[in-house]
Amino acid sequence: MARSNPHVEDVSYQHPAGYDRAAVRLVVYLFRRPDGKNGATRGSAWTTLPKERRVGDARAFIRAANERTRTIREDAAKRGKDLSRNKARWCTSFVNVVLSPANRERLSDEDFARLARPWVSGREGEELPHVGAVHREGAGKAHLHLGIVRDKFSAEELRMLKDQTDGLAVGLELERTMHIDREELSYGLEL
Repeated sequence: MARSNPHVEDVSYQHPAGYDRAAVRLVVYLFRRPDGKNGATRGSAWTTLPKERRVGDARAFIRAANERTRTIREDAAKRGKDLSRNKARWCTSFVNVVLSPANRERLSDEDFARLARPWVSGREGEELPHVGAVHREGAGKAHLHLGIVRDKFSAEELRMLKDQTDGLAVGLELERTMHIDREELSYGLEL
């Protein structure tokens, strides 16, 4: 039976046989946001997301995703394979993850960046090319979008990352609560 996970909202994959400018399109979606509370409409004014609400390096992500897509397409063409039918783990340009913790409204942009770390780490602990943004549109709707250049997650890897995200989100909440309690205790005391 699948366990409900309140912290990971969505995981999807960009197939290399798809849209050529998918990485650029993702970065634009992450960094350009409508001003209105009703989302994007024809009359929306658009703003660029401030740097403190971004994670990763957009240019490095685009370069790595485009290179990965090009390499996969060239390899398929050399071997005479129909790339559009390939569902292998390695056959993805990048992974798109949305982290939406239950305590999202109380998390800072730095907290969201901490939640992202396990997702953007490779098998050897190296940081994978990635880009992300914290979206805070409307009450209770804060979430982090991440684009990561890598293979698809295995079922086990995804389960472990989701569990780790659960633990981090709960730990951040406890850390915040303990910090507030310490501050409240220190009021009125001469230090």
